Amino acid sequence: MSIIFRRSAIPMILGIVNALIDISSHFSLEYIIEGIENQTETDDVRDKPIAAIQGIHFFYPL
Repeated sequence: MSIIFRRSAIPMILGIVNALIDISSHFSLEYIIEGIENQTETDDVRDKPIAAIQGIHFFYPL
């Protein structure tokens, strides 16, 4: 499943992301946050129980 994380455009998206993380944790699934483009988005998800964070904020595609 993919969700475009644009908190500035749709403030409710963080609630959806949190719900998906809670569901994945309940079923012992790993969750990877993709598409992180800036420090604000990183700060929003850094303390969540996720397997990894990726996006152009960390590395540009090759």
